[in-house]
Amino acid sequence: MRPIWAVARNLITEVLRMRALLIFSVCVLALCTVGFAFWLHTTDGRADQETQTFLSYSLSFSWHYLAFFTIFTSIATISRDIKRKEIYTVATKPISRAGVLLGKFLGMALLNLVLLALVGGTIYAAARILQRTEPTTQDERLRMAELVFTARHAVTPPLPDVAEQVHQQIEKDIKAERTRAREQGADLDAQTIRNMRFALKHDYTKQFILRQRTVPPGQHIIWHFANVKPAQDASDLVFIRYKQDVSITPRDLTIAGQWAFGPDPDVIHTGTHLTTHNSIRTVHEFAVPTSAVSDQGDLYVAYRNPPANAPTTIVFPPKGKREIGIQALYVATSFEANYLRTLLAMYLRLLFLAVLGTALGAWLSFPVAVLVLLIIFVFGLSSNFILDAVKWSAGDLLRTFARAIVLVLPEFAAYDPVPQIEKGRIVSDQLLFNASVFMLGIKGSLAALFGYAVFRIRELARVIV
Repeated sequence: MRPIWAVARNLITEVLRMRALLIFSVCVLALCTVGFAFWLHTTDGRADQETQTFLSYSLSFSWHYLAFFTIFTSIATISRDIKRKEIYTVATKPISRAGVLLGKFLGMALLNLVLLALVGGTIYAAARILQRTEPTTQDERLRMAELVFTARHAVTPPLPDVAEQVHQQIEKDIKAERTRAREQGADLDAQTIRNMRFALKHDYTKQFILRQRTVPPGQHIIWHFANVKPAQDASDLVFIRYKQDVSITPRDLTIAGQWAFGPDPDVIHTGTHLTTHNSIRTVHEFAVPTSAVSDQGDLYVAYRNPPANAPTTIVFPPKGKREIGIQALYVATSFEANYLRTLLAMYLRLLFLAVLGTALGAWLSFPVAVLVLLIIFVFGLSSNFILDAVKWSAGDLLRTFARAIVLVLPEFAAYDPVPQIEKGRIVSDQLLFNASVFMLGIKGSLAALFGYAVFRIRELARVIV
């Protein structure tokens, strides 16, 4: 183990000797953290929005900068040793080639840990300074604490099962289309029918779900939120976050609403009532006491569209597989704990880049390894966009190929914790588990084993007799 630690210490020493790189890194990171916070302090925006912007941009920029630093350094640290023949002084020592790669990775892991801790600590301190200096009223301070410096967990009601309705409607449309084609002396081939089913399934699913999220005047809708586990402190509240659309836009762009909430399914008659008058197409929240949640974590929320709104119909718009029309939010942990979870998720992605950089540098030249890893990096950041782009492709082969690539390459976008902490949401255990097990544990291990297998049989020098 001592030789491995020696390789790790040697890597850190080499990086510390690059004073120009270190000075440049410190200046850039300081400018984009402290400098950005100072610039936001001079603007006239809302305090909570300024702090959210600071957390989002500073954390994102810092991670991307450290990612590029990891890519170039992890590749250069071993490919340069091989090119300059400095690897000979290491290979002749009592250490295996696996130990060399492990030492290089360990050095990058420690270096990233120190850098991320410094940057994360600076960003946290700047954010707390903004919390004290930006709010000018008590309402702004409360809003800052409720929306930014918190870690709320979001619970969404289950989407209705409309699969059977969608299937029947699709088959009806295909039958009608085949009838029209046969009247013209043709017929639909199997590929065309498959493409129609794929395209119509998305449209009809969204359409039928939207119908069940529509509330005509005089009618109501009830949502069930399960596993709502607010903190035990009686002062903690559950927040109902919702967004309303309308069939007919009112002149003043506002709409009235009647709400009821409580632990009983018959919430319309047994729950606590609340009247709202809010702007449409805007996200709003109202607080619910923890007493409205049952001991089993059940919360029922009802909305009634008053007859006075006629003829306007209210819509709580869904999006994709996640219901964003209405959510229940409750405080799950402290901001500090959530911030550490954010840094951990960022660190796991840096570790994966260090694994790939070390593996690629062990068998490719520096320019080629950098190019390959940058391609993987860009794909990982845009994996969601690529999947959406090929989703509507006419060929099944392209969709299958894109899914296969996603299974092999990392999905950095899926493991990004910044959007969560920016909104005051908790970085979920599922995100950390997927990043550590699937990305780093499985994909990272496969990349490391492949790099070691090539490095083990690679000829570093020829023996001349």
